[in-house]
Amino acid sequence: MMSMIKLFTLLATVTFMNASVIAGPGHGSGSDAPAAQRGAASPRFTASSDLFEVVGILNTNALSVFVDRFDTNEPVTKANVEMEVNGIKKTGIFQPELGEFAFPIEAIGNTADTTIFAKPGSYAITLTITAGDDIDILAGNLVVPEKVDEHTHSIWTLKNAGIVAGGLVLLLIVFMLVKKSLPRRRPWGSNHA
Repeated sequence: MMSMIKLFTLLATVTFMNASVIAGPGHGSGSDAPAAQRGAASPRFTASSDLFEVVGILNTNALSVFVDRFDTNEPVTKANVEMEVNGIKKTGIFQPELGEFAFPIEAIGNTADTTIFAKPGSYAITLTITAGDDIDILAGNLVVPEKVDEHTHSIWTLKNAGIVAGGLVLLLIVFMLVKKSLPRRRPWGSNHA
């Protein structure tokens, strides 16, 4: 059976070993992947009709819109895709290498040097798609979430790990002091003189 001192030592060691894991991305040994690669998925919206289905993904520098035929799931590559958001209308630029219609963020209406999607919130998006003789209007809702401050979260979590480790060390010291102050008992079966 493991002694109390060994148990406390093991708990303290595990706590300190996990400190770099608890610290979070970018605060460990330097081999962590960037936080952007580990974070939540990019904000996106979907919409569909009898003719088309779309998926829109907000990236760092553009809103990418993928358009497919609803009945065949075939990508639509030759179309005019116009987007309206907050009263601003823009036409997408088809990117053949990516199979998407790109709406560069800088072109979607700068207000006070910030783009329209810079603030967290819900954005109603209307797309007018014209592909040959087919014309359709689709509506979707893009939700841009609040940004999480990873650095503040990591410091708070690391502080908690330090408190837990300090508490374990304190308990170990108290246990050792109590053990020393108790009278020693003789083991069973020992002969009394």
